[in-house]
Amino acid sequence: MQHKHPFSVNQYLCPPDMPPADFLDMVARFGFRGAGVTQQCLEALPAADMARELAARNLALTSVNSAGFFLQEGEAAIQQDKRNRWFLQQARELEHARLNVIVGGSATLSLSAARDLAATRLRAFAREAAEAGVQLMLEPLHHLNARTKSCFNSISQIRPLFDALPELTLNADLYHLWWDPDLDRLLRGDLLPLGLLQICDVGIPEGETVPRRVPLGEGFISWSEYVHATRQAFPGVPIELELFIDQLPGRDPVYILTSSAAALADFLEN
Repeated sequence: MQHKHPFSVNQYLCPPDMPPADFLDMVARFGFRGAGVTQQCLEALPAADMARELAARNLALTSVNSAGFFLQEGEAAIQQDKRNRWFLQQARELEHARLNVIVGGSATLSLSAARDLAATRLRAFAREAAEAGVQLMLEPLHHLNARTKSCFNSISQIRPLFDALPELTLNADLYHLWWDPDLDRLLRGDLLPLGLLQICDVGIPEGETVPRRVPLGEGFISWSEYVHATRQAFPGVPIELELFIDQLPGRDPVYILTSSAAALADFLEN
């Protein structure tokens, strides 16, 4: 199967009741090169089956989402630890899979204490990943998520982690980093090793005040300039469209993929 362009799609764009095979069919039909998969996707289609289905469509696997969340407490921490080891096993069986890591947040610790503890636990998890032969990608999230999902929120905050963990790569999600003053330098290849660029547009819907992910061309960021810079500085790094269907009420994923594929094809022609 021939692909029309070198981009990928994350499974978060699809409704939760869409079977993984149908998602992969849709990705291939619209000419995308690969797919990012989620926990729900791999629970329905475990690693061996996923590898077979990807190969049947000549699709690459660009991300496995997402392990980490190291700051849980009590029973939640026990369950998260099991989930993280399950993710490692899935990624190991998939071979060459990049496992995305979000460190988690704490409602009780200070941000400084949370970052210290998250860094310690990330280092331990990275050792396990190295032993399993799994490549980890660290994803910093926007400051609005500092207490809930990730206490690491900027490129400058995570740079010391890469000094301590040279095998780590970065997942740069434009939704979380479009504001970051170091983003341009990062995507020129000046700061950190990049493992993945996740793209979307960012807009503020009428009547709201908080920016949201929106389909390409519907927001205010220069997504095409970031894609161009990444392709120049990191020619082998996957670029993955990441939109969440539950954040786009009333929108049809097929229509979104149609418009996204057209926007990306237009980018390649210009």
